[in-house]
Amino acid sequence: MYKIAVIITSFNRRDLTVKCLDALLNGATVKHDIDVYLMDDASTDGTAEAVLARFPDVNVIQGSGDLYWNRGMRRAWEAALAANAGFYLWLNDDTVLRSGAVDDMIDLHEALGPKTIICGRIRNSGDATASYGGLLVQKAHVRFGPAPVWTSIRTTPAGEEDLYCDTMNGNCVLIPSSATFDIGLISEHYWHSEGDTDYGYRATNAGYRIAQLKILSQKVTSTLRLMKENAINAQELEVYIFPPEGPEARGIVSFLQTTPQTDVAGSPHLVLPSNAAHSLMPMRAEALLSLAQRRIRTKRPLSSQLIGLT
Repeated sequence: MYKIAVIITSFNRRDLTVKCLDALLNGATVKHDIDVYLMDDASTDGTAEAVLARFPDVNVIQGSGDLYWNRGMRRAWEAALAANAGFYLWLNDDTVLRSGAVDDMIDLHEALGPKTIICGRIRNSGDATASYGGLLVQKAHVRFGPAPVWTSIRTTPAGEEDLYCDTMNGNCVLIPSSATFDIGLISEHYWHSEGDTDYGYRATNAGYRIAQLKILSQKVTSTLRLMKENAINAQELEVYIFPPEGPEARGIVSFLQTTPQTDVAGSPHLVLPSNAAHSLMPMRAEALLSLAQRRIRTKRPLSSQLIGLT
C-alpha cells in the first residue's frame, strides 16, 4: 500500500471539482491511501466551502487569484511535500477517473520500474474521443538541419494499448516521489500552460521513462475556464523560444539536443505546442530564426517583434 498525494488546482469550478473528487475518493483506488491537496485560486463560487463540506479531509490551499494552472499546481505540490508520499498524482479538476484507475496506474508503474512516470489517456465525455495524454515529439527541420529549439508535438495514437511517450499533458499524471529529488517540481517559469510538457522533457533528460496507460479517465469539459484574461501571451512564448537561464527552464532545449532527430516530411512550419497554438499562428522556420537574430541584436522583448510572423 502506498500513500498518494493528489495535486489539483481550481478556479470557480465548484461542481466540476466536487465531481472530480467524488470519483477519486470513491472508487479510483481500493488499495492505497489518498491525501488531496487542492489549490483554490481565490474562487468566488464557493468551491472551497463545497469541497470541505463534502470532503472534510481535503487540504485546501488558498491562492491569490493570479496563479493559473501551472503555478497553482506548483503551490499545491509544495504543500503536498509535507505528506512524504510515495507518489504524487497530478489531476485536473474536470477529470473524472474510472473505478480502479489509480490502482492501475500504480500497477503499471511497478511493472515498468521505479524511474517511470505514468500518464493517463483522457477521453471526452460527449463522444469518447481521446483528447489528452502522452505526447510524441518530432523535430521540425529547417533548410540547413534540425531546428535547434522548436518541435512539432502530436498526441499519441488512439487505441487501448499502453505505450511510451516523449512528454505528456498534465491532466492525470502519476509521479514517483524520487522524481522530486531527480527532477524537482513543475517549473515556476510558466504561468498557465506548458509546465506539464516541460516537466516531461526534464524527466526524460533525467533518465525517466513516460508511459501512457490505456484510456482511464473521462474529461468532462475544457480547462480553458481556468485560463483568466491574457493567460497565454508573448511572455510565455518567449520562455519556449528563449528559455531563461538555469537547468529547470531548459527542458525542451535539452530534450532536443539529446534525442534522435526525426524528419518531418513536407512540414514548412514549426508548430506551437499545446494551448499556445490556439492564440498564435504557426511560425515559419525562417521567420523564427530571423526573430532570434533580431532579438539578439536589438535585445528587444519578444512581444514587440511578433507582428508579421505568420
